[in-house]
Amino acid sequence: MVPAGRVQAHYQTAIVNPVWLSAPTPNKLNFSWIGPGFRLQRHPDLAHAAGWTNVIGASNRPVSVTLSNPGNQFFRLRWQ
Repeated sequence: MVPAGRVQAHYQTAIVNPVWLSAPTPNKLNFSWIGPGFRLQRHPDLAHAAGWTNVIGASNRPVSVTLSNPGNQFFRLRWQ
């Protein structure tokens, strides 16, 4: 049996510091993360703070994002 304090410490670490994994494939990026309660978001321009949008289906993992638009795409995990 795992002590309650150890379980709590594990989930607090996961919430504060999710583990982010990504893997490129042709025309796609595959994202996965360890830590509950996060949503994947994207933005084409980091010069503007507003404009982050949720990636469809991004509250579940893994997520596969098709890269159809030329140019930059930035991604982040946001706590829901």
